[in-house]
Amino acid sequence: MTSCYWGSSSSAVQRHDPSLPYLEQYRIDPVQFTQLFTSLAPWVCGGHTSTLSARLFRLLDHNKDGLVNFKEFITGLSGMFHGDLTEKLKLLFKLHLPPALCPEEAESALEATHFFTEEEPQGEKGQDGGGDAEEKKEVKDYRYYLRMWAEEKEPKAESIRDLPRMSQEQFISLCKTLYNLFGEDPLEQQLYHSIATVASLLLRIGEVGKRFAQAPPPPPPREEGAEPDEETEDDAAPTDDGGRRRGSVLDVDWSITFEQVLASLLTEAPLVDFFEKRRDFQGKMAASKAQRAVERQTSSTSDHELTQHSA
Repeated sequence: MTSCYWGSSSSAVQRHDPSLPYLEQYRIDPVQFTQLFTSLAPWVCGGHTSTLSARLFRLLDHNKDGLVNFKEFITGLSGMFHGDLTEKLKLLFKLHLPPALCPEEAESALEATHFFTEEEPQGEKGQDGGGDAEEKKEVKDYRYYLRMWAEEKEPKAESIRDLPRMSQEQFISLCKTLYNLFGEDPLEQQLYHSIATVASLLLRIGEVGKRFAQAPPPPPPREEGAEPDEETEDDAAPTDDGGRRRGSVLDVDWSITFEQVLASLLTEAPLVDFFEKRRDFQGKMAASKAQRAVERQTSSTSDHELTQHSA
C-alpha cells in the first residue's frame, strides 16, 4: 500500500499513524484506492472500473473520513478473490445500495430499464428446448448456499436477511455492472444471455411483490343484519382503472431482496461458474509490482534526461 504514494501529492508519512494497530496505520484516499483497485481487483469492468472502485471505497470508509486503511482495503479485496458465490454476490449487491451507490448513479441506470423489460422473441424460446433437460441434469444443486446463510449461527456475522431491499433503479445499476464485468470473459455471450434471463425474471418478481403490497386488506366481517357504515361504503365503491382506491396515497415501490437475487442467479450455470471461479491473487500482485517497477524506471530515466538537458 505504501507504494501507491509514489508519484502522488501525498506521502506515506502524512497518512501514517503509528498509534493505530499495525494493519490500520497506513491510509489512502479515493484516487490512490482506485490505482490499487485497478491493478489488483479481479472485477475489472473497462470504463466502469473507476465507478465500481469509488463505490467500494465508500462502502469500506466506515468512519466517513475520506480515507481507507490497509485492513479495510484487504477486507474488500479478499471477498472478491476468496469468497464463495454467496459472499461475492453479497458484496456486489451492497455495492449497489447506499452508501456505496450515489443517487445520481441510480437515476442514470433507468435508461437501461427497457432492455430488460422487452419480450423475448418467440423464436429464441424454442431453440434450445431439446438440450435443456440434459443440461439441467448436469447443473449442481446450489441450494445449500441458501441454507448455509439461513442457518448462520455466528452472532457477529451479517446475515443475508439483514440486507435492505433493492429498488428498481439500484437493480438496473447492478445489471449494468454485471454486463461490464462479463465484457472480457471468454464465455461473454453465454453470460450475457444468462444475466438477461435472470434480470427479466427478477423484474417480474418485483412487479408481483409490488402488486401484493398495494392490494387493499380484506374488509372485516360484518354481523348478519348489520347496516353497512359510510366508511365501508366509501372503501368498497370508488376505485380507479388500476384497481386502487381513488384518493389513496399508498404506493409501495418496486423492490427485491438479496435472497431473490441469489435464488434467481443460481438457476443459471454460466453465472454460477463465473462467481465460483477462484482468482489468482498472487499473479495479480506480481503483475502489479512489475508494472510499478517499469513506471519508476521510466520516471527516473525521464527525470535524469530532463536534468541533463537543463544543465
